[in-house]
Amino acid sequence: MAEKTKLTDEIDTLGVAYHEVGHGLAGRLGGMQVRRLRIERSWWTGKVSCGYTLLQPPTPDAPTTLWRAYAVMLFAGQAAQLRYLDSAGILTRAIHNRIETGSRGDYEYWLADHKRTGLTETAARKAAEAFCDSHWPRMTRLAERLARTEQMAGSAL
Repeated sequence: MAEKTKLTDEIDTLGVAYHEVGHGLAGRLGGMQVRRLRIERSWWTGKVSCGYTLLQPPTPDAPTTLWRAYAVMLFAGQAAQLRYLDSAGILTRAIHNRIETGSRGDYEYWLADHKRTGLTETAARKAAEAFCDSHWPRMTRLAERLARTEQMAGSAL
């Protein structure tokens, strides 16, 4: 039983790491200042509870290109996490739905700012998936590092 728990914890940690690296790398390469990525553990159980990427979003008067990069960044976290789980052979409909629910905060940011991007939700999600495809080897290296250290400076991206 301990082996199964350890494996589940490693999968959860890597999943959150891919999610945060997706946000961080898309933000940094999109022209945003990324300060830090972090994986949080529950003080009670010690299990991974969430992660966050601290970055500076565009200002309201920023060019549309920066707002489009912001839209890609918002969806790149989920796209990277889903791709990792799919490549590991463990992505099910239930897990996909759980990640959709867990990414609700990212979606709320999208809803608040989507008119500035000039992109539809479908276009932003496809752009995020394409971003992950083109940067996958780098994302993998960074996610493995973040999973080990549980924190990373934005400059390390």
